[in-house]
Amino acid sequence: SEVHVLLFLFNLILLLLGGVGVAAFHPQTASIAGASSPQRGIAMSFWITGGTLGWALGPLFATTTVRLFGLSHTWVAAIPGLLMSAVLALWFRHVVAGPPTPRTPTRLSDLKPIAKPLALLYGAVAARSAVSSGFATFLPLWASEQGWSVEAGGALTTGYLTLGALGGFMGGWVADRIGGRAVVRLSFLVAMPFFAAFFLAPQPWSILALLVGYFGLQASLPVNVVLGQELSPAHAGTISSLLMGAAWGLGSLLIGPVGAFADHAGLTGALVILSLLLLVGFACASGFAAVAPRPARAE
Repeated sequence: SEVHVLLFLFNLILLLLGGVGVAAFHPQTASIAGASSPQRGIAMSFWITGGTLGWALGPLFATTTVRLFGLSHTWVAAIPGLLMSAVLALWFRHVVAGPPTPRTPTRLSDLKPIAKPLALLYGAVAARSAVSSGFATFLPLWASEQGWSVEAGGALTTGYLTLGALGGFMGGWVADRIGGRAVVRLSFLVAMPFFAAFFLAPQPWSILALLVGYFGLQASLPVNVVLGQELSPAHAGTISSLLMGAAWGLGSLLIGPVGAFADHAGLTGALVILSLLLLVGFACASGFAAVAPRPARAE
């Protein structure tokens, strides 16, 4: 009916506006987080871990909300977010703004000197994002195929994402000690055998292998952004938007083709193909380490 069409369009507009808000938030706050401390890795880790932990709690929160209130009352899940938004709006009214910083608009030609390392880093981030988002999306379906309940599948996905958040925090801490390039390469090297074990080992060892592999893979999450900012500190906001918006977005867009492939070849086969992107990510990370200029400070 016309009412349902209007409601659908209204919800679609709200989702698009929410996406725009999230997209506008990340690059600027990533730039601020990266410049907030000489230890850029751990500073970025604190910032990113907050977001990834929130993402991790999402599946469990959603499934619990549905169980308690029913699918038609999922709007209840928005209440905590609305309350927190009100608290932040009131709090920021008392925050004194700092002096404005002069900014020069970024042109694509400004990034030409770092185009090759930035492209390789972009490839590594996109590959990591595709594997991360793909498994997070399809794990509940995989759990259902294994005979798990909806809530158990949500709990598994929450555990998976939580381990990833902790891995990202650990990666930032390690990067301040051994260097970001080493962490990005190691994150793929550690992840690959454990993701392979997920398909080859029996349960519950396969689940444990996946969690450990994802912990290792996500170690590069904050480090990638720091490495990008170090390529050209004057363009930290633009580079953050490329790595966090465009690269993460490209990785997420690959979920559609993976889902289509799963409909024809089975979910396990689709996840195996998706996991092969870890090889692509490792190749890009190794190439980046070879060609990227060193920052002025020691890693």
